[in-house]
Amino acid sequence: MTRWNISNIFFLSVSGERREVELKPGVMNIITGASGTGKSTLIKAIDYCLGASKCELPAHVRRRTVAVGVKWTSGSGEMIIGRIVPPVGQATSTHMFTSSGMNLPLPGMIADFEGATTLDAAKAFIERAFGIGDLGGDVDVTKAVRGRATVRHVTPYMFVTKEVIYSETVLLHGLEKADKARDILASMPYFLRVNDEASAMAERRLRQLQRALDKEEARERSRVSADSVLKQRAASLLAEAHRIGIASAPSDDAGEVELLAQVKAVSDTQLEANTYPSEGELGALHSRRREILGALGNSRRQLQATRTAIREASGFEGAVTQQHEKLMLAEHLHLKDIAGVCPVCDAPSERGRKTASALQATLATVRAESAAVERVRPKLVEHDRTLDDEISRLNGELRSVDDQIRTWLRQSEDTRRMADLAQLRAHLLGRVSFFLESSVDESRQVSRDLSVLRAEIAELESRVDREAKEIKLRRAENKISQFASEAFAALPTVAPCVGSELDFSRPASRRSR
Repeated sequence: MTRWNISNIFFLSVSGERREVELKPGVMNIITGASGTGKSTLIKAIDYCLGASKCELPAHVRRRTVAVGVKWTSGSGEMIIGRIVPPVGQATSTHMFTSSGMNLPLPGMIADFEGATTLDAAKAFIERAFGIGDLGGDVDVTKAVRGRATVRHVTPYMFVTKEVIYSETVLLHGLEKADKARDILASMPYFLRVNDEASAMAERRLRQLQRALDKEEARERSRVSADSVLKQRAASLLAEAHRIGIASAPSDDAGEVELLAQVKAVSDTQLEANTYPSEGELGALHSRRREILGALGNSRRQLQATRTAIREASGFEGAVTQQHEKLMLAEHLHLKDIAGVCPVCDAPSERGRKTASALQATLATVRAESAAVERVRPKLVEHDRTLDDEISRLNGELRSVDDQIRTWLRQSEDTRRMADLAQLRAHLLGRVSFFLESSVDESRQVSRDLSVLRAEIAELESRVDREAKEIKLRRAENKISQFASEAFAALPTVAPCVGSELDFSRPASRRSR
């Protein structure tokens, strides 16, 4: 990025006058004044000229102003950014002006502005001047590429509004708005020089694809483990047709197409007299139902035990990690180089070496325990998923058995009511015919090929080095924390802040403190 300094902030009035505030680049500029005299207006003017989505200038300023501008300098180079001020009641204006060169005069009226352009084109002009973005090539300003660093992500590091100063929870300008905070935090590693724009966008794309893959895999497991409604209805009709003797028993592993073909064959059956449903079949169904319930209860107990083990493993891993972080301080003592003499009197002593050996052994033990947790935890997670799939399968089978029991009871009641098996078969064939007619428009679940998605994820994973990024990010955070602590130590403080240190970090929850 290129360093630029503000030299002038100016306002063009409706009466043709110009009011400006001149700043001296390279030195401390302090602006003082009573409340309501316009100090905060200067910050809002800078933010508006940097492409803010809406104009937040006070109403009394907007009534008297037609345009606002900021002049930037970088060595002998100069740049003027201007923007039309919308009237009160209108949120914003997309009419902007951009010009660059040397010895640029400040415009006295709107007609004096050069380089009329749109809001998106002006932001792209500022980004090129500031050196934001490293993807190369021309950027399509009509399309917002999510994850790309823009000039709007620079404002949190340029100024702090009074609302942020008064806030106890917001550190940077823009973090109080959830939609902006997400992009500010996502682009922060870029401005900390932890990664470049290309790797940031690749990492964001990787997260999106991984979430999409998880959803597709869950949908595929659901499709495989649970029968479709159409398949259940077809199996129910075939089971009923088998009980009254006009079809063979449907296979448990038969597919949807095969079941529909069997139902179609039943519809062509000629009516014949046959026996009533067997009482022994209902007993077999109830017996099978008890077996499924027993297996379901056993799987649920195993699932609960597995999840308890996962929680305990997570807690143990956290404790081991804390111990490892504490013991890592010992590595700075160069334990392998401990001498066999007393550091005070130079007398021979093996106590230091014994202590160093004990610390090294403890470190090795903690590392081994951490590695053991890392080996066992994925197996527990995989076992948890297997049990979850097994429970889903058993629930589907239980629903199928319950449906067969209801079908058997309904058929028995229908048989007693119709009093004639031929009439019962005719009634069933009518239901089969209606089912075939209504199933023409029934939706079919189609399996999606996930190989392309997995290949793209594998390619992105080979390009994204998350471990190196985390190391660079921790170094940048440590530098910022050290700088902030040194500045804080120079300020007048009272207890309990005396001697305190400031910590700047981005936790896993992606919130900044």
